[in-house]
Amino acid sequence: MKNLPDDLHEKLRERAREQRTTVSQLVTRILNRELARPSMDQWLAQLDSLPRADKDVDTQAVLDEIRGPWPDDVDAGP
Repeated sequence: MKNLPDDLHEKLRERAREQRTTVSQLVTRILNRELARPSMDQWLAQLDSLPRADKDVDTQAVLDEIRGPWPDDVDAGP
């Protein structure tokens, strides 16, 4: 492949060999998989469109409730 560092090209060749495919087919699969994911800007826009969570939630209290009481033989800390 043109303009690839030698070490990267070698890693691609090894991976392609392991998967019994060509470097070209491997690179195509990798690029298709990556491009199917949203970009950071798209992901952040999706997050902005979600409803906001209640900011007054006491996370520590919720976790304590889920986990249950500390065992008697464990120091619960400060």
